Amino acid sequence: MKHRYLATLVVATITLLAPACSRDDDNLAPTYPAAWDAYATPPVTSDNRDPTSEGGRRYATLVPDPEAYFSTLSRLVLSTLYASPSDTINPVSALNIIVRDYDGAAGKSGYGTVVQIDISSRWLGKLTGTTDDIRRELEGVLVHELTHAYQLEPRGIPGYSQGNEFWAYIEGCADAVRLLAGYLDADDYLPDLERKKYLAGYSITGFFLAWLVQHKDPDFLRRFNQSTLHVTPWSFQGGVRHVLGPQSDIDQLWIEYQNSRK
Repeated sequence: MKHRYLATLVVATITLLAPACSRDDDNLAPTYPAAWDAYATPPVTSDNRDPTSEGGRRYATLVPDPEAYFSTLSRLVLSTLYASPSDTINPVSALNIIVRDYDGAAGKSGYGTVVQIDISSRWLGKLTGTTDDIRRELEGVLVHELTHAYQLEPRGIPGYSQGNEFWAYIEGCADAVRLLAGYLDADDYLPDLERKKYLAGYSITGFFLAWLVQHKDPDFLRRFNQSTLHVTPWSFQGGVRHVLGPQSDIDQLWIEYQNSRK
């Protein structure tokens, strides 16, 4: 199964709670709780197959030590998705990074516990702005893809297919992590809220999940991720009720979310 990051940013005028993990804009370094320092992240291989292109050169400059770089980003993602290293965590035994020339941004694939993340040198080479702007965009996309590596997956429902609940959960949680970690901005646009709702995936779903973190339970995303272990067949409604209680209704929460933004 492969998840491709689509460059779809969304607008939301919400104020997020300070997450337990985030990007430190003072030194441009991701930060996470010290409890995750002891968590064994997987070994990393990094294969830059387009080293002479602008994107390939940028990757080499921005990621001089892939092992340390992806270990830090992995712990940032893990601390956003999980309450502690003692949680049931989706295992990753190896992380293979490939930088190559193709039409896209980045994507996650792999079999079993071995994860591959492809990064498009073409996309990376076309990014504009300061070095810090480019670094932030690269790290944001990688946080999204690393979430796919570590997140738990729904059970008892059809697998990943664009537009279904599995897909909306996978892509929505990945952009929620990206937002909570500081790599999406709360003033980006959110189109067509009424029609697309929480099953639209990516940042439309992600901003809604982040709003639930802010307004309903600061551990909502972590518990929502864990709900996949307890709710079968899984659904957004079932996941929300697992976290917030049987009286909760996701459609009413969506309406409340919309009204809060007017």
